[in-house]
Formats: sequence, C-alpha cells, structure tokens
Amino acid sequence: MSSTFTLLGVQPSGPLGPPGESESTPRDALLRYISHETAWREAAMKQLETELTQLRRSQNSVAPVNRLAPELFYQIFKYLVEPATFKDGRMLKASFSVARLKPLIWITHVCYHWREIALGAATLWTAFPLHNPSLALAFISRSRSSPLHLNLDLPERHSCLYQIIDEIILPNIPRMRTLIINVRDFENLRQVVRKLRVPALQLEELMIRQIKVNTRGESRPMVDLGRHLFAGELPSLKTFSTRGVDIPLTLRGPNTLVNLSIHSNPSLADKPLIDLLAQCPGLESLKIKESDWFSIRRGPAYIDWNRPVISLPHLKRLQLDFYLPERAAALLHHISVPNSTQFHIDVSYHGFDINPGYHMFPRNASENLKFLDGVKRVEVFNTLGTDPTSVEIAFIVRAYHDASSFDDPAIEIRARMAPLNLTGAFLGSRWPFDVSGVETFVVSGLIGDDLAEDVWRTTLAEMDSVRTIRVVDIRQSVASDLASCLGEASNARGDRIFALCPALSTLELVEIRGLEFVLDNSLKPMIVARVAAGTLKELDLFNVTCFVGGSSEVKEIREKCGSSITLRVDELD
Repeated sequence: MSSTFTLLGVQPSGPLGPPGESESTPRDALLRYISHETAWREAAMKQLETELTQLRRSQNSVAPVNRLAPELFYQIFKYLVEPATFKDGRMLKASFSVARLKPLIWITHVCYHWREIALGAATLWTAFPLHNPSLALAFISRSRSSPLHLNLDLPERHSCLYQIIDEIILPNIPRMRTLIINVRDFENLRQVVRKLRVPALQLEELMIRQIKVNTRGESRPMVDLGRHLFAGELPSLKTFSTRGVDIPLTLRGPNTLVNLSIHSNPSLADKPLIDLLAQCPGLESLKIKESDWFSIRRGPAYIDWNRPVISLPHLKRLQLDFYLPERAAALLHHISVPNSTQFHIDVSYHGFDINPGYHMFPRNASENLKFLDGVKRVEVFNTLGTDPTSVEIAFIVRAYHDASSFDDPAIEIRARMAPLNLTGAFLGSRWPFDVSGVETFVVSGLIGDDLAEDVWRTTLAEMDSVRTIRVVDIRQSVASDLASCLGEASNARGDRIFALCPALSTLELVEIRGLEFVLDNSLKPMIVARVAAGTLKELDLFNVTCFVGGSSEVKEIREKCGSSITLRVDELD
C-alpha cells in the first residue's frame, strides 16, 4: 500500500508497521498510527481528486461546444440575461425580477469553462433587482468596476430597505447609470429620497413609477424630489420618467436631459412642468399623459402670457395625452419646436359640454410649432376604440411633410369621442396647420351622414395644390356631397375653373358603398367636367365589385372622355 501512494507522490507521514518499543504506551502508539495513516490517505485522495478534475477539464476542453471562442460564449450569455437589455455592446435596462437572472446563475454551474467565461464578463452582472441584499452584493462583486443598472422595488413592507440603501446604493452611486424605483408605499419612497442626498454625477436614467396608478382622485402624498434626491445634482441625466407619482423635479445647474416622460402626474401639469422644460434646452423626446380624473379636477389650464416662449430646438418627438384639449394648448403656447419634430396628441370629448375643434392648439400656433409648416399629405379617418365592446369613436388626422409618405406621420391628432361622432364638426373647423401646399388628401371610414356639402367646402377650401384625392370606405351620401363640391365652378375671375382643388389630377375611390348611385348623380358630371377642362387625368375605382363585367356609367365616362383620362376599375384597365 505504501508503494502505491509513493507512486502518486504522497509520502506516508508515519510508520506503516506496528508501534515500536519506544512508544510510551500501546494505546498512544496506536492513536498516532491511525492519525498518520488517515492524514496521508486523505492527502492521497485529495491528489487523486485533483488529477481527476484535471482529466475531466482536459476532456471537456476538447468537446466541440467548448472549442468555441470565449467571445461567442459571451454573446450567447448576454441573451440569457434578457434579449432586450443589450444594444451596441452595452446593457440598457435593468432586469425586473430574480427569475430573469436565474439562467445567468445556472450557466456558472454547468462546468468550470463556462463559469470562468461568465465570471470574467463583468458586464453580464451589471443589471439586477435589489430584492435580496446578498444576491445584489454578489452581482456587484462580479461586475467589478462596470457601470450599474439597478432596479429597486418598494413593497408596502421592506425589511431590508436601509441595508440596501446603505450597503449597495450609496457606496455605488459613482458607478450607477440607471435607477428604477417601483413604488407601492409612499412612506418607503420618502425614506429613499431622504437617504439619497448624495449627488449622482454619472446617473443617466431615472425612473420612478407607481405600480398601481391612482386615477380616481384618492389623495397621494407629495414627495419633494427636487431638493433632496441626489441633492438635485444630476448633470449626466439623459432620461427621466415618472408614472403616478407626485414628484416635483428641479435640476441644479446645466443638465443633459434628452428624454422626459410624465404619466398621471398632476403636480407637473402646469407651471412646474414649464419651469422644468426651461431647464432642458437639449430635450429630444417629451411625453406627457395626464390622468383623466386629475385633468378635469384641476380645471382651467395655466398660461403665463408674460413669460417668453421656451425654445426646444432639438426636440424630435412630442407626445401628449390630455383629457381636456385646452390644457394641451396651454403647454404648446409656452414652447417652440423645430419643423422636424414628430407630434402626436390624444384628447378626449367625454361627459362635459362638447366644443369640438382643434382647441389643443393655441392661437398663432404655427409661429412657434414649426412642424405645422410644410404639410404635403393629409389623412382623415374614423376608427372604433381599442376595446371591441366600447362605442368610443376616434377621429384621427395625420399629416406628412412628404406627399408620398404613408407611415411615421409628422403630425397625428386623435380625438376620442364617446358615444358621439363629431367628425363633421372637426372637418368643418379651420385646419390647425397650413394646407395650401398639400398635394395628397386621403379620407376614410367617416362614420355618419353629418358631412354636408358645407363641411367639405370648409375642409377643401385652402387645398389649392391637391393633386390626388383618395376616398376609402365612406357612405354614398357622403361621397355624393364630396363629388358635388368638387364639381362646383369657380366664381373668381381668371383661369380658375373649379372652386375647390383646381389642380386635382387623380381621383381614387375605394370600396364606396352605392357607388353606382354616386356616379349617376354627382360623380359622373364632375369627372366629365374636369376631364374636359384638362385637369383630371386619372380615375381609379378599386374593389368595386358591382362594376365587374361593365357598367353603363363607366362606359359613358369612357365614351365622353376617351383617351383624355386613364380609367381603372378594380385595378384592371
């Protein structure tokens, strides 16, 4: 046995035979012998285990999967964390639950090679929730000096809150790039705000949101964020977002804020919001959604007529959702934005004296809202609400700066109306933007019969540059009134022949119900007159199954117009 372990490089630490005569007593000698035998056998077993581990690692290293480059493993491991977390090599959002981090922990237990790669990639361990202090400390250790993206969930009772703040957040504020705070209990939020009074010079994204947003007027405590949280010193902050939390924000000194999102936060609806915007000249995205209840309760909008307009020259997207259109107008009165800004607004007309129209825009809006200039394409249509059981109707206007565009509009106005249809009232109002340069006009799905000829005259009155009109899925009476208006002669002197849309060259009619009736009454005379005048060059009738096989009205148009017009029926010449 001795020779066997000697070959393994382990030397016995005591005699192998029976105790000698020099031992004090047979009992002591036996104990010493057992101790020596145990020691060198344990050493031999340990060395055998080490050699077996090395053999397994050698065998594992030649496995096809482990012959991949460590960089490929790293890319795969990133998607185990969360597919949407990484972009351009950096993590963007913190994981919201421990469950999302389990795959990352599991791969460290597959084999030594995988564990070595995972622990060597510090950026894999930079985004994590703060539920468990021990888990958070382990992630911080493994992330080494990489920037951190933290998610703090504040339940009604949080026994480890102070430990998390004192041992994890405060010591790592210089490394922190993202902090997400989910609020369920406002007292815990107060504690966090009172503790975090250290400037966060590198923080880039701050999100504070109530998990269950209050929309029915229950009192919510005010938390003074501006004076306390990070001492208001956030010079690197690029994104600030709140949801359902009454927190006034004041930034001290210059700031780099580019994204601002405020959801259901009435404390920032008027003057505090305007003051905040004045501090953010580099803002690129502004999203504001007011709670329906608080908008009504607050009443009239705030307008400081003596305050200079705030210039936001870099704003790319402006998205507003107000229950009262006048409140949106109050905000838009105070800001100036460039022509490249994409504007989206939702307003509601529910349960109070309805005064439909484009009241979400202030007077002389085009002077400051440059995106209202240069419109080349306008679309108007009705749609039902997102809830299939609801009777809510939405009137939508989309405007584009390119006549050939059909997605990503420069302006989108959505007026929610339940249960009334106010389409005629909107179309009968003056456009909020300049339509004199519009080349394409699309009208679709206009529910109801309230679109009389006077409405169309107002709608088309200033569209002198329109070359294409597309009409989709409207009732025959509405289509007939539109055709009558387009056929009216001009009373003005000069070369102008038609009162509306004198440059119209293409008319497209798609899925018009009762089109034969429309053709016979007003559409056919208008087409013939415009072709004779040399303006209308193309007529398209799409998805009009009643004309398959021919129609007397279509044949009459072909006979009277001849080759002066290109006539397509159901996409077939």
